[in-house]
Amino acid sequence: MTSVDTFHIAEDSVCEQGVRVFWRHRQLIRRHRATRTTMVILATFVLLYFPYMLSRLLRVIGLPFSSLMWLVTSSLGIAGFAVNAFIYAIVNHEFQRAFRRILLCRVAALNSVAAEHS
Repeated sequence: MTSVDTFHIAEDSVCEQGVRVFWRHRQLIRRHRATRTTMVILATFVLLYFPYMLSRLLRVIGLPFSSLMWLVTSSLGIAGFAVNAFIYAIVNHEFQRAFRRILLCRVAALNSVAAEHS
C-alpha cells in the first residue's frame, strides 16, 4: 500500500464520518421538531381541557355552576380537540403542503363548476 492509497482511505473515512454526523444532526433536528410539536399540542390540550374537567369536578362535589359557565367550559373542552389540526398546520411543513394541495384542488373544482354555469 502506497502513501497515496493511505491518503484515499483516510479521506474516505473522514467523508463517511462527515456524512454520519450530518445525518445524525438531521435526525436530532427532526426529533426536536417532533418533540416541540407534541409539547405544544399537549400544553394546548391541557389548557383548554382543564376548565372542562374542573367544572365537572365542581359539579360532582355539588357546587352551583351557572349554565353560561357550563357552556363556556364545554366549548373550551371541545376546542381542545379541534385545535390539533391548526397546530399541525402551523408547525408541520408536510401538513402545510398537503393542506394546500387539498385547498387548491377544491378551489380548482369550484372554479370549473362556476365556469360551467356561466
